[in-house]
Amino acid sequence: MITDQDIQIEKLFSADPHYGKTLADIYIESPHDPARAHQRLFVLLEVPRALPNARAIIDRLIERAVEAFERSRHTTPELTLEATLEALNMIMPELLPSRAQSWLDQLSILIGISDRGQVHFAQIGMIHAYHVHHAAWTLVSEKNRIENPLKIFSHITSGLLQPEDALIFTTNALIDYVSVDKIRSLVHELLPARAVLKLESLLSAVPSHVTFATVIVKFVTDESRRADEQRVA
Repeated sequence: MITDQDIQIEKLFSADPHYGKTLADIYIESPHDPARAHQRLFVLLEVPRALPNARAIIDRLIERAVEAFERSRHTTPELTLEATLEALNMIMPELLPSRAQSWLDQLSILIGISDRGQVHFAQIGMIHAYHVHHAAWTLVSEKNRIENPLKIFSHITSGLLQPEDALIFTTNALIDYVSVDKIRSLVHELLPARAVLKLESLLSAVPSHVTFATVIVKFVTDESRRADEQRVA
């Protein structure tokens, strides 16, 4: 049986609150409902700093997503995600009454649910999802542009992680500064927490105005845990 220890989720987040060109955030949440103890919510958002009320809107979107996730009584993760997306769709007219399309054209957001190897997510804008399987690196997210401000999420991508597989959800900045081959090898060879430390080291000299927002979801095995322990020893 797959346990919470087998599916590990870590984030890489670096943002200068004063000089960053974009505003971003990452939120990872476990439910209080014991019947849904294996579900994990993760949210990534990024918008240009110049957009009006950007910080307040980001905070409200995360707050609504967490509220909907906690209120859900669905033990099926895809239904939990659908309920969360519906709650976000409903709040959009309140948040963006007069500038909806121009604001939404610059919004990047990804909402996902992980549950014992199942991963379901929906995204818009410039946040992408990549599947890492051994030497393979595959884009699994679609280009989604908002056509209807009343329904910003219209498509869910679903999959099942196999042992040692990983999903990387990220804004563009990470791939602008670290090669795909390097990211893939770190995520494949290391546990997520150690991969994040290595990536942070590689990015340490990047100017502070660049924002990084990445989530790694990996199906970890006993073999990979032993290999990680040997690297530490």
